[in-house]
Amino acid sequence: MIMRDPGDEERGSGDLLAGGDQITEFLFGAVDDRLRRRVYHLAKDHELPAFKVGSTLYARKSKLLEWIQLHEKRPLFPK
Repeated sequence: MIMRDPGDEERGSGDLLAGGDQITEFLFGAVDDRLRRRVYHLAKDHELPAFKVGSTLYARKSKLLEWIQLHEKRPLFPK
């Protein structure tokens, strides 16, 4: 469950997901080791719009939604 400070929306930080678990839950609706590894693999290969500060992975919900929309428009089987 993602905990929020009531003032987050005003400061713009309500858009920020901190840690692999939060990013995994946002993308897949659940957290397990396989999905979490997929998130870290995508981030490592620079395919996922995420960044690290120290050892913590962060991503913005708005950027992840843009990334999903971009991938929805791509053909599954390019010619």
